Amino acid sequence: MIEINAFGNCQASIEGVGLGSCYLKTFGQLKGFTNNVIGAKFSVTPTEALYRTMITEGKLYSFTNRLSAEVVTPDNVYFESSDKLKIKTHDGIPEFNITFSKGPGFYTKAKSHEGNNIWEHNFLYEKGILLAQSLDGLSVQGFRSQMFDVAPYKGQSGTDTPEETMITIQLRESDTFNTKWAFYTWEDLGFNALDIESAIESEISYVTAPVAGSSLTVSVVDKYNKSVNYSALFDGVTDFKVLVNGVENVVTAVTATDEQAILTLTDALVSTDVVKTSLNGTIADDELKYYKSNTVTATLA
Repeated sequence: MIEINAFGNCQASIEGVGLGSCYLKTFGQLKGFTNNVIGAKFSVTPTEALYRTMITEGKLYSFTNRLSAEVVTPDNVYFESSDKLKIKTHDGIPEFNITFSKGPGFYTKAKSHEGNNIWEHNFLYEKGILLAQSLDGLSVQGFRSQMFDVAPYKGQSGTDTPEETMITIQLRESDTFNTKWAFYTWEDLGFNALDIESAIESEISYVTAPVAGSSLTVSVVDKYNKSVNYSALFDGVTDFKVLVNGVENVVTAVTATDEQAILTLTDALVSTDVVKTSLNGTIADDELKYYKSNTVTATLA
């Protein structure tokens, strides 16, 4: 029961500052982060299986292999009286500048994530992963973001500046990051999230325009390097999604080659059908690399 005007005991939250043995002195260098959809949670101990499931469900996007990372959290803010006595008004809000050198394609992908109050972030360090504790203490999740901003792209300038994409993350508040964090070492978890890449953006197209019949022929290539063809990776009937006039037409067989994939459909296509084809969400290949695609549309004559 909530009591009226009962605001807690200030002394009860004060902790001892002594240190026991084998305590954690540092997280190591910040090596990357993730963008999570708001509310995506892990159990108290994150597992690799759930981490990968969140990627395939489009709930987690991993930004790894950064060029540099800088903490730019401002100082705490104080009120100063005429007698030069200070009172802290609020803490500095955690802020990070994280720079990548992955070319213009990566910049375009990162730019699509820009926004305010739309992400939560896991921070990936050399030694492990930093997460926020939930209010009930039964799960962990990312830290709520106030701003995710991508600076203008910097191309190569002479020999001294690599191509750069600088991302600025500002958290929504400081208390959770400063006092309600949970850190897990990679050894404790049994996997290292720094080794798990986010989904590769691919582009699907019709090799030949769809015609009446029970099959479609498509090609899947890298969106930012169309000479790389991924078609041979997708040979499962659940790898593709086909909608005909807004209704799913289930794929019953796939014949995949290095250059194309032939999809056999449950129901034959007929004149005037509107056909939309894509990968079926985020798909993992045999090496656990992830791929997602656009949706290509055609209308039968």
